[in-house]
Amino acid sequence: MSVRSTDTGQGLRHTFATELANADVSVYALMKLLGHESMVTSQRYVTAAGTETRTAAAQNKLYDLLAEER
Repeated sequence: MSVRSTDTGQGLRHTFATELANADVSVYALMKLLGHESMVTSQRYVTAAGTETRTAAAQNKLYDLLAEER
């Protein structure tokens, strides 16, 4: 059995950061929430938060569970 990045804490952390970036959270707020020392590191999430990222994230089965709760 292989472990995919989406099955790890890092994968969840990345998804959390991407969702915040998609919600237009400031780079400074991302930096503080993620514990980054540099805003350059946090800026990567904002840059990656384009349409392709949202499309790929929507394919995650966890989103079906979240949609049911809303």
